[in-house]
Amino acid sequence: MRKLYCPHQDATAIKLVCVHLTDRPPDRTDYHKWFIGKAHDYRLICQDCHKQFDEGNSDIELRTICADCFANIETEGCFDGLVGQPEIYERATSLAFSSEIVTLRVPINEKLLAIQPLESQRESVWIGITEEENVWYIDLASHSASVLTHLPASSINFKQPLLLRLSSDAQYAAIANTHGQHGIVIDLATEKATMHLQRDNYYIQHSDFPLTFFEQDDRTFLVHGTLWNRLDISDPQTGRLLTERTIQPYEKGKLPEHHLDYFHCGLTVSPDQEWIVNNGWIWMPIGILTTWNVKRWLNENLWESEDGPSKRQIGHRWYYWDGPLCWVDNRTLAVWGYGEDDIWLLPAAAIFDVVSGKELRWFAGPQGNFFFDDYLFSCSDEHGTAVWDIKTGERLLYDRNICPTHYHHGAKQFLRVLSDRAFEIITLKLI
Repeated sequence: MRKLYCPHQDATAIKLVCVHLTDRPPDRTDYHKWFIGKAHDYRLICQDCHKQFDEGNSDIELRTICADCFANIETEGCFDGLVGQPEIYERATSLAFSSEIVTLRVPINEKLLAIQPLESQRESVWIGITEEENVWYIDLASHSASVLTHLPASSINFKQPLLLRLSSDAQYAAIANTHGQHGIVIDLATEKATMHLQRDNYYIQHSDFPLTFFEQDDRTFLVHGTLWNRLDISDPQTGRLLTERTIQPYEKGKLPEHHLDYFHCGLTVSPDQEWIVNNGWIWMPIGILTTWNVKRWLNENLWESEDGPSKRQIGHRWYYWDGPLCWVDNRTLAVWGYGEDDIWLLPAAAIFDVVSGKELRWFAGPQGNFFFDDYLFSCSDEHGTAVWDIKTGERLLYDRNICPTHYHHGAKQFLRVLSDRAFEIITLKLI
């Protein structure tokens, strides 16, 4: 029987820590988690051993302690980072990517600033916004593109990055500067502006413009940022505000009811249009995902986005927010990264239940943007594209040369814009 360097000699569950951690009180211990490349197994090591590891020497003296004492160090000590890598699981499959370069018969001849799929279409049809303030209809199935409309005058800066959101019925397009104050909503059928959007300018350079559509009872609604700590719902057809509410002025030493110390950022709605996730942050800064029931917000409680009963906080990452995420199903969210600080985050996918706010599981390996359609896809220019089994965490396919930026759920195709005339269409298939 192995000797335990803790008082609990009869324990059956044991863990490993560096020799120095067995000589220090847990509440005076700074420690790192050292992933050893086998499953999710890790050791706990002190600052000196972490420095030794960084210098390339992994011959660290370890001692065995019981699982309870190991957990006590984690609870009472000061977590100071991650080293090493967890194991990436793989499973052989017959999946493969096919790639096709689609060339438009006539080039757009304008700089494309943003593009999104018309997912109600089964073909590869897209809406694009150009620097010349035109809205383009891009049909890659027929190799054609045409101008739908020229955007009305607005305060959008078309020399800066743009964010584009489309309603699921393709009637409305919402356009805003990603890190700006202003936006506009266009009825694509009438080619008219129905809303001019504006949020305040408090730290907007650190926050994607909060903007998304959702549907309920055959009607389309728009969620949009109006203040740094306030979201509203409007009717995009008329521009009418549907969440009118007033927070009382701040009194010295007393915050008003419903006050929210939270910077709203990127928004996305669940496939069944019932839940919303907000990829924002609070002062420190620390990124915290928040979720709540958008139907309750519209129909029952105007304060649901501030402090309603369905609201949950998911995870926290120091100095990191607006990172990759996607819906896996109507209640489940995949969020990029394992760890609690931007400099320690490991490539991974963490799976959360938005109703409870609890983490269900996580697995190592995914890097880049996330998309989901039967499988989880992680895509980036640097690391290529990988396909993951969302339940087991196994990597099913990896191709370093496939680097899409968008996904069309209707056509089940990935997209990469190559020029104003050429587009790469990528499809997952069985071979």
